[in-house]
Amino acid sequence: MKYRILIIDDEYNKRKKRYERIFSDQRHVFNVTATLKMNDIMYEAKRAHIALVDIMLKDDDTPLTLAGQNIVEFLNKQNPDLPIYLISGKWSKIEIETFFNYFLTKKIVGGANYTLLNNPVERGKVLFEIISQINNRQNHETLDLGKNDDLIIFHLSDFQFGGDWEGIGSNQREKYKNVILNILKSFPQNDDGSKIKPNLIIITGDIAQFGHPKEYGYAIESLEYLCEELSIAKSQRYIVPGNHDISYPLLCTHKIKYDTNKKRVTTNADDKFYTSFLLEPYKQFSQKFTGRNLWNVSFSLDEIKQKGAYYISNSFQNYGINIIGLSTVSNTALNSPDTPTLDTSCINDISEHLNIKFKSKPNNVNLFIMHHSPWKDLDNSLGKDGYLLLSEIQNSGNSIFLYGHRHKCISNLRPYTDNSKKNALYIVSPTPSLKKREPDSLRGFNIIKLKRNDDIVKKCEVEEYIYNGEEYESLKKKEYFISKEHGWVLK
Repeated sequence: MKYRILIIDDEYNKRKKRYERIFSDQRHVFNVTATLKMNDIMYEAKRAHIALVDIMLKDDDTPLTLAGQNIVEFLNKQNPDLPIYLISGKWSKIEIETFFNYFLTKKIVGGANYTLLNNPVERGKVLFEIISQINNRQNHETLDLGKNDDLIIFHLSDFQFGGDWEGIGSNQREKYKNVILNILKSFPQNDDGSKIKPNLIIITGDIAQFGHPKEYGYAIESLEYLCEELSIAKSQRYIVPGNHDISYPLLCTHKIKYDTNKKRVTTNADDKFYTSFLLEPYKQFSQKFTGRNLWNVSFSLDEIKQKGAYYISNSFQNYGINIIGLSTVSNTALNSPDTPTLDTSCINDISEHLNIKFKSKPNNVNLFIMHHSPWKDLDNSLGKDGYLLLSEIQNSGNSIFLYGHRHKCISNLRPYTDNSKKNALYIVSPTPSLKKREPDSLRGFNIIKLKRNDDIVKKCEVEEYIYNGEEYESLKKKEYFISKEHGWVLK
């Protein structure tokens, strides 16, 4: 990974060698920019992974002030996710008090005394802190991608390992292997005959059939192989749960209780404590498959709130997209686990976060990943929760919704709400593996190309791959572009 470092220090030339010693570590690649020009700072803040800021800049009387502006607030306005690391010749009690609120809000993540940077042990500590803050706070992905290159997304859904798969094989494992091999054989190629390498793989729910740990064992074995063959790293994998990812074995366990007085098992237990475990097998799979805990808090939900059942990733924001993953699965409605829902507190948090992002990166496209449709008139959708979500985020940039559940292959446009003049783009992936039900599309997957200019998404090409009995073939290709007035428009 190449780390972008922004240094704001009015004595940089005098301290240059000390900075260079920090970033001379051979295990990492650093791109260091040092500047005091506000226009340059504005530009670099949107690209940097971390900013190193001298406490006393040119406006000597006031800490952290440059050109009459508070530099911490200025950087935060340009990029709310940018961690700030302070550099100072001394750390007095007065300074600590001055920065106390910044530390509380995590705008400032640490600091160092530059007089100690000649010491290799201290330099090692500072470098470790800086890289840790980048990885933990910012978590940007660095791709071999030019500013005008397509960002390619491999979109699948509804594998349902453990379900009734189509395919050749005497047992389940053989069927899984043959379907994955068939996907790889059919995968689109470059002009030189090599397989296209996706920048992202997105699976929009229903990894398992009954949420059983054994099913996730099959899933990790098959999907790891698929990703390895396509060179898709763990950091490039994003998933969300579907209704089939609720652990039905745990759900059944929750419905019974051992009565210690009567010495027998009773039914209709209603202990809300156990509801938090109904997505536990999915969580463990998610962490193993992606290499990280995507969700901002655990799925340990109480009987009312579903707060925390989402994540917002910063990893690809420098490539023109914000990734928002939503759990639309109600693991609190034990009698109707298929009912999709999204708590109001989640929607408010997402709206607030995207409003901040929109101010710093107004051209970024919001990429929503979910299992159910947010539009209430589509079958088994989020209903009023979806309507509220669409209402809240319609003015926070252009959006693409990726989902599954319907076992259909669809891409189309919809106004956010009945009163909205702007369109969102929604893309539905069918199952690549299950036997066809009567209303289903044929098996398949989507290849999505976000066409970019200067790291800004301008168009979206959706190519549908459908199984013809022997292989997955490209049957339909649509291209959409962004209109200032109407949002997404079909070309």
